[in-house]
Amino acid sequence: LCLLPDEQVTALCHDHEGGTWMSTLYHGAFYFPDLDIVHYSVDEGFPQPEVNTVFSNGEEIIVGFDLAKVAYLTSEAEVRQLWRSKGRTIFNRIEEYNGDLYFGANEYLLRISNGVSTYFPMPIRGLGFTPTHLYYTNSAGTFRTTWKNLETLKVTEFHDPDSIRLSGTTEAYISLKIFSGTGTSIAIKGEEVWVGTKTGIVRWQETTGLDTLLESAPVMDLEWKGDSLFAASSGDGVFIMAPDTLIKIGQRDGLISDFCDCLTLDDGGNIWVGSHEGLSCIKRKDGQWSILNWTRRGGLPGNVVNDIIIDKQDDIWVATQKGLGHLPRESVMATPQPPRIYIGYVAADTHIIREPSSSITLPYNRNDLAIYLEGISLKHDIRFRYRKDNNSTWKTVPGNTLLLNNLAPDEYRFYFQAVNSEGVVSENTPEILIIVNPPFWQTIWFRLSVLAFLIGLIVLFFRYNVLSYNREVVKAILESLSRRLGKEPEEEPEPELIFKAVDGSYVKLNFREILWMKAAREYIEVHTPD
Repeated sequence: LCLLPDEQVTALCHDHEGGTWMSTLYHGAFYFPDLDIVHYSVDEGFPQPEVNTVFSNGEEIIVGFDLAKVAYLTSEAEVRQLWRSKGRTIFNRIEEYNGDLYFGANEYLLRISNGVSTYFPMPIRGLGFTPTHLYYTNSAGTFRTTWKNLETLKVTEFHDPDSIRLSGTTEAYISLKIFSGTGTSIAIKGEEVWVGTKTGIVRWQETTGLDTLLESAPVMDLEWKGDSLFAASSGDGVFIMAPDTLIKIGQRDGLISDFCDCLTLDDGGNIWVGSHEGLSCIKRKDGQWSILNWTRRGGLPGNVVNDIIIDKQDDIWVATQKGLGHLPRESVMATPQPPRIYIGYVAADTHIIREPSSSITLPYNRNDLAIYLEGISLKHDIRFRYRKDNNSTWKTVPGNTLLLNNLAPDEYRFYFQAVNSEGVVSENTPEILIIVNPPFWQTIWFRLSVLAFLIGLIVLFFRYNVLSYNREVVKAILESLSRRLGKEPEEEPEPELIFKAVDGSYVKLNFREILWMKAAREYIEVHTPD
């Protein structure tokens, strides 16, 4: 059992609940709650590690391999060989009908009934059963044959695939081709036969013929549940075809990959999807889809999932290229613990701030930031989201780093949360206040200083010009008085001066009545005995 392939594990410990914690050199820490994924491969008795298909008949788990091998696990987890033959046969489908097991392979159909093996020379990719007909699909098309005609083809001994291969004429005689394109899977509902093809999904009815219901990437697996058809496609993710509704769930919604190879449904309505990247479980809760993902790092035997089945205990069995994985129902459906989230560090240009406090102050010319987030989630993948204030909506953080470029001088408060693949949100919501200081020429004190300086200049300029003007006026008056004082009184009448008062009226004053005068800004103060 290899839990972390290609990882450099630096430390390992167990907690009081039986969980295992492992720290790695480059990818953080991993948690395995009591290692609840059981592996079966060569060391447990399998003839080879590559498992192509798996099936449960209620009591046993039956496994199909490459190279014409079939094994089964008893209820005591004992591996036994059910059937084996030489050849290039690859089993890719196991179904049960009327108590008989049917093994679809790339060269023939194998039926095991009461321990007796019977071969039918027809390549099989998908199988469907009705009381009167057998439907099968392969690279040549999709066919229908009666059970009576099928019996005419049986061969009880197998030596070489070429020895039992039929000619096209004989196969055409016993079978009705209902679709000419390459078929991958079959799902039957009443009188309707639904076929997954390389270009989507087609439906065939004996009364109306063939019609195309969905055009998409190759559909690899089909399954009915109630009134809905579920399809796994290799390129477009998962389709849910309900009456008057078509739902698509892909990698952008949290699915581990858009290239899906198989699917099955449990009694709770959960959709289990296998791909070349791992295993996904799609759940619907409170009108929202949530997705759990498992990979080899999370305990699967391998990432390439070829088939999935659910046994009568609702345990999940996963066929991979590295062995068979067993996921107990109680561990898979346990209530997930909320993740934890932390702000690792903040990078401002080339300056790194480790263990940042609740607020960071930066100069205006260092306004490109990167906030690195860290999270812990038990058994589930997590994603991060943020918002700028309590009133804005949450936005997803690409990866684990929030990049903020060319921030204008201001205050920015960011809140962060972690959300696991079950949709459970972290209980803690760390926040950080980023303060970007403005340049000095944009500060209030600088603007006030400039304003005060300008006002001072205006005052000085005004006072200088007004006082200079007043001095010239007084000087002219005094010169005029001096000239008058030098003359005889009888030569000139009493000197009089006319002044304009503040209220706008004109006042005539005898020169001899003026006691003294002084300049007062833009006015002249004239003092008389009265």
